[in-house]
Amino acid sequence: LPEGGTNIKVPEVKQMGQVVSPAVEQTVKEYDMTKLQAQAKQVVIGCVILAGIYFTWGYVFPLVLQIVMTPMQLVESPLFKIYVFGSDVKRPFPEPNPFGLPQAPEPAAPEAATEAVKDGAGKDQGKEDKPDEKEKDEPTEKKEDAEKKDD
Repeated sequence: LPEGGTNIKVPEVKQMGQVVSPAVEQTVKEYDMTKLQAQAKQVVIGCVILAGIYFTWGYVFPLVLQIVMTPMQLVESPLFKIYVFGSDVKRPFPEPNPFGLPQAPEPAAPEAATEAVKDGAGKDQGKEDKPDEKEKDEPTEKKEDAEKKDD
């Protein structure tokens, strides 16, 4: 792993509305090491659970699945792509959905909202002050109540 390097702004990770890890700024080496540790922890926990299942109930099929799936997950990991295949993968890596569902795309609202505000501000400059449609549709009862209070 290269020493130092540029800093990466890692966004906070939320799962089910709860912040799992806060936003931090790390070097490339620190970021890669945290991802490597997380992946190693995932493999070890999976092995411990499967060992418990095997020794308790004697099921072999989950053990075979683990033996096949773990190397596949390793090859698909961004760290493996960077350091073994030499691919250029952008950091921070996208966080996979824990349920395997596709993630919603990040909203590009700040730019669109800024443009909408600019367009809206230019349109209203030449108009006279006219009552809103909501004010026209007010029930007559509210108007009558307001007139009674004034008297």
